[in-house]
Amino acid sequence: MQTTILSQAVEVAESKRASSWNRRVETINQQLKPTTQSPHLDFKELHLRPKPQPQPHKRRNRRSEREKRQANEFPCAETISIITNDGRIIVGTLRGFDQATNVILDESHERVYSTREGVQQLALGLYIIRGDNISVVGELDEELDLVNDLSKIKAHPLKPVIH
Repeated sequence: MQTTILSQAVEVAESKRASSWNRRVETINQQLKPTTQSPHLDFKELHLRPKPQPQPHKRRNRRSEREKRQANEFPCAETISIITNDGRIIVGTLRGFDQATNVILDESHERVYSTREGVQQLALGLYIIRGDNISVVGELDEELDLVNDLSKIKAHPLKPVIH
């Protein structure tokens, strides 16, 4: 008799637990079902909509556009003059450079100044200069450079840069 009362009590408790569980599931399902009053809660549409992509930071975009514009404005394939840290002056056609100021020159020559003779030009051809050896880089106006008679210019050679 006690076992039957105990088993009946267990059955009642389980049925209450099951019914409360079923009620919870039903209320959740009702909450999840789209209503006719709010057409925005159509779950088929929600699952099919793509997630919005994060917008890139505007300041970063402006900076990258400015860097691109400056890179396009840099005079590549122009004649430039470079003064190195050891006092050498090298003139040539710019073919490339990088962020460490390493420079590639084509058809380059070194100008050697002296007080006794005019400027001598030593042909170097294709020349690569490391960025840590470059002191000054400047664009050279070829028309003005052709006007100057370098054989008549006498000057002391530049001294090396001392850090």
